[in-house]
Amino acid sequence: MTKRFARLLTLPVVLACVGALCVAGANLAVNAAPAAASSGPERALGTYVGATTPPSALQSSMGGTVKFAMDFQDGTSWSSITQSAWPYTRWQGLGYTMVWGIPMLPNSYSPSNNMSDTSGSCYGLQQEADGDFNADWTKVAQALVSDGFPSSVVRLGWEFNGGWFPWAAGGCAAAFVGAYQQIVTVMRSVSGANFSFEWNPTAGDMGVGNLANFYPGSSFVNYVGLDVYDTAWANYLGAQAEFNTIETESYGLNWLASFASQQGKQIVFPEWGLGWGVCNAGQPVSAPNSTTCGGDDSTFINDMAAWIKANNVYEATFWDYGSSTLAGCPTDCTPIGEAAGDSNPIPSGNINTFNALVSDFGVNAPGGGSGSTTTTPTSDPTTTPTTSGTGPVVDSPNVSGIQPNSGVSGTTVTIFGKKFDGATAVDFGAAPGRIVSESPTEIVALAPAGAPKSDVAVTVTGPRGPSPAGAIRFDYAPLVKWVSPNSGATAGGTQVTIKGAGFTPSTVVSFGGVPATIVSINAWNTKVTVDVPPGPPGGGTVNITVTQGGVTSDTSSADHYTYQ
Repeated sequence: MTKRFARLLTLPVVLACVGALCVAGANLAVNAAPAAASSGPERALGTYVGATTPPSALQSSMGGTVKFAMDFQDGTSWSSITQSAWPYTRWQGLGYTMVWGIPMLPNSYSPSNNMSDTSGSCYGLQQEADGDFNADWTKVAQALVSDGFPSSVVRLGWEFNGGWFPWAAGGCAAAFVGAYQQIVTVMRSVSGANFSFEWNPTAGDMGVGNLANFYPGSSFVNYVGLDVYDTAWANYLGAQAEFNTIETESYGLNWLASFASQQGKQIVFPEWGLGWGVCNAGQPVSAPNSTTCGGDDSTFINDMAAWIKANNVYEATFWDYGSSTLAGCPTDCTPIGEAAGDSNPIPSGNINTFNALVSDFGVNAPGGGSGSTTTTPTSDPTTTPTTSGTGPVVDSPNVSGIQPNSGVSGTTVTIFGKKFDGATAVDFGAAPGRIVSESPTEIVALAPAGAPKSDVAVTVTGPRGPSPAGAIRFDYAPLVKWVSPNSGATAGGTQVTIKGAGFTPSTVVSFGGVPATIVSINAWNTKVTVDVPPGPPGGGTVNITVTQGGVTSDTSSADHYTYQ
């Protein structure tokens, strides 16, 4: 057994907040640019305390108030994820800057790396990457804006490297990245939106491979984080030895510091806490086939505080809830863990941990401050104010994404970004596209002719010049990503949906060289429904190809269709 299995046991704790009111506080400046290491860890501290507001006893002991709060949207269904009332209305007018945990997929999906499993996470993430849920994410963003939270921090796909959430991404890194980028692009496109986005795996090697493969790219991420708990599997070697492991393990604290620095991002700990299972106040514990932990472990708190102070950490949300609570247990139970109905006021329970938290993070801590938050303005290279006259400030455009990102001449492309007011041109490489409609955050344009299989930058030009070139690109090629269903009768006649790019009314879709009849094409030119033509006598597997403008898509296992 490895420490990986201890991480898997976070499921009962983390799932408790999905679909239930969850709260956390954090001194997290929205859209803050990366800065030097914090002058004191108190500036980074937040608390998560379940279905209540941050506890007055803890706030009083800290000598300040919680400035930021986190809540989770109900993941039961798309209807609950997109609702515009609860939990947003609960926080209106309370003065917090909110961090929202929004489920990437509803609970009807389950962890599965099989792309043909239509109820599995990888299938769902690929659908998301293809834009099938854009309308839902538009509703999410509109709800946040209309309910008064346009500058919220959005926590997407947390603990994606674990195997417990409906968006578990093991085995489908590309789909996860595409889904994350799609969501961010759509949410940013909503009028009035000014969201920031957190990306955070759970600590340790979960066996999904290099976490860098799951990173959506710095233009889609504002903060890089990690969920960290004082736990081990079977053998807890003692408080100091355990923290050393947390630092040096694969995808531990040292990796986090290095990776965040490489991306030019500040660090966040959306969840950090004590642990659960068999514990003994930071002393060594052995419990075969069980989770072990430090228990009432002040060393863990002290070491985390020192690490936070020494590194570029901006927010650290202490999980003061359930089995990691500071209050502990009122009667017989493990040293860490909250019995049902526990209402003991802090600091009863885990007194050593509580005292360490107050000492390290309170306003009277050595090097501590007032606990207040200082918000640093976003560093935006596209923002160049006018310097003459007294007229309005006009900024150059900034393109954050496009949909679809491949196609052919005449493909309708929606371009997302900011500062599109007064845009005069959209260029695909050196060729101008035709603008169909525009708003300050979204432009619809028709792609001009381009060299087959070429890859060009998409730029928007406004009164102050063009957007930076190179980051957002468009591929000139039709593409087949997958087909559903991928088998049918030899006689043909099965209605099949094909995901990809470059679909127009003049597209020719062929099954083994035999053209199919197009039934419908979606508005994004990324999905076409066809009636399958007859197949070869005796059946067999053929490639589905798409031909547009004289260019035919490459073949791969993703476009296979089997006649039975």
